[in-house]
Amino acid sequence: YYIGAVHATRAREVEDLAYRTSQIAALEMERITSGAENVLRTLSFSPVLGDPDTVACTAYLQSVEASLPQFGGFAVARPDGTIACDSGLHIGPADVQALTGPGAYRTAGGLLVGTYTDTPDGPPFLPLALPASGAVLIAGIDLQWLGARLRERNLAQGSALAIVGRDGIIIAREPNSHDYVGHPVSEPFQRLLTLPVGGTVATTSAAGDRRIIGYQPPAATGIGLYVGAALPLAAAFAPMAASTL
Repeated sequence: YYIGAVHATRAREVEDLAYRTSQIAALEMERITSGAENVLRTLSFSPVLGDPDTVACTAYLQSVEASLPQFGGFAVARPDGTIACDSGLHIGPADVQALTGPGAYRTAGGLLVGTYTDTPDGPPFLPLALPASGAVLIAGIDLQWLGARLRERNLAQGSALAIVGRDGIIIAREPNSHDYVGHPVSEPFQRLLTLPVGGTVATTSAAGDRRIIGYQPPAATGIGLYVGAALPLAAAFAPMAASTL
C-alpha cells in the first residue's frame, strides 16, 4: 500500500511539473510575440515605409533586421497584398492573404499570428503581422533562433518541448528539431489543438516510452499557438525503483 501511495504521489508531481513547464514555455512564446508586436508598432511610425522608393524601404528593413537576431526578415505589404518591400522573407500575395485573411488568428492586441511558413528562396519562419495605416507590416520569427531558445531550457533527459501552429504543423521542437519542424504533429495530438484549456495527458511514444504531456492549446495561450512539454515517466520513477531493490 505504501509503495502504491508513493507511486501515485510521484505521478501527480510529474503531471504538475509537465503542466507548469508547458505554462512557462507558453508565457515565453507570448513574450516573444509581444516583443515582435512592439517592434512592428515602432516600425509603423517610420516615414520610410510609406515611401514609394522600394530600395529605401528595403534598406531600412535590412538595417532593422541586422540588429534583431530573433527575426529572419521583415516585409511591408500593400492593402491588396502585393509586397512593397521585403528584407528577406521572400513572401508573396498568397502568403499575405493566408496571414491576414478570414482564417487569421488575431491576438487581443491586434497582432496577427501565422503558421509555419517556408518559401523557395529562404529559411522557414513564423510570420507575425500588424495592420497599419495603408499597409501590413510583417515580421518573421527565425525558427533556428527559436529552437536555440528552447534548448536554453536545459531539458531533462528524455523530455521534449514543442511549439505547434493551429494548422498542426510543428514550428519548433527540441530536441531533434530537424526530425520534426515543418511536419504535422502526430494524430493522437491533433485533438489537443482544439481544446479550450490546458491540461495533461498520458501517452506512449513510438518507442514504447510512457510520458506525461503538459499542454497549452491555441485557445489557452492567446497567441494561436500550441505549446507542449513531454516528461518521461521512466526517469521520474527511476529513484523510486532503485530504492525498492
